[in-house]
Amino acid sequence: MPDEAANSRNSFSSATAGWPLWAKITTFFGFPTAVAGFLLYFVVSTISQTIREQGVVMGAHNQMTVEIRDRLTEQKITLANMLYTLQVMCQHGAKSDQEHRECVIK
Repeated sequence: MPDEAANSRNSFSSATAGWPLWAKITTFFGFPTAVAGFLLYFVVSTISQTIREQGVVMGAHNQMTVEIRDRLTEQKITLANMLYTLQVMCQHGAKSDQEHRECVIK
């Protein structure tokens, strides 16, 4: 029996000598298995490419988010300074204690 296995391996190798790798795989495993392997390879390569592209897009979105957050923080500080300035101006223009308290509340 070992001689038969060796002979069948040798006859397969000699019969497929000079064939491209895809043809040898198709002959050895069968057409349905070769097609399934090709489709699996295609799907996996497409998914990995899509994941890489999504990583680039997510990086860009993260950078934009940081920039927007920084701008909003700057605007918040600017608005707080403006409010303080208006309150001080209101307090300086107040003629009574009631008007002075209203400047602080607003």
